[in-house]
Amino acid sequence: RSGYSLSRLLAHARRLLISSHTRLIRMVAYLGMLAIALATFFGARALYNALSGASTEVPGWPSLFVSILFFGGLTAFLLVLVLEYLLNVVLHTQGKPTFFVVDRSEDDAVAASLGGDRGDPAPQ
Repeated sequence: RSGYSLSRLLAHARRLLISSHTRLIRMVAYLGMLAIALATFFGARALYNALSGASTEVPGWPSLFVSILFFGGLTAFLLVLVLEYLLNVVLHTQGKPTFFVVDRSEDDAVAASLGGDRGDPAPQ
């Protein structure tokens, strides 16, 4: 039996989602792209049914569903673009670098594990 209560587990889950903000934001972007793809597929299917004369059970509902799905996915995707830009700006203003450059040329342990040949000319 765990020593964590349900409220503490939910608090940890919330903290995990907030601390890994980039991953959560990207998941929303992928969901938005999936919604756009599904809307495109269902829209093509509804258009084919309309042109081929296949009757729909409730007229108007396929187009309404497709438009809501498409614009909802588009809104989610564009919102993620804005959020990633704002996140980049906030991290930059806090002084956090976008990436790190580490000079490993003086690291003898790495050079030894790579066979000792770093491409340097042999000492004379």
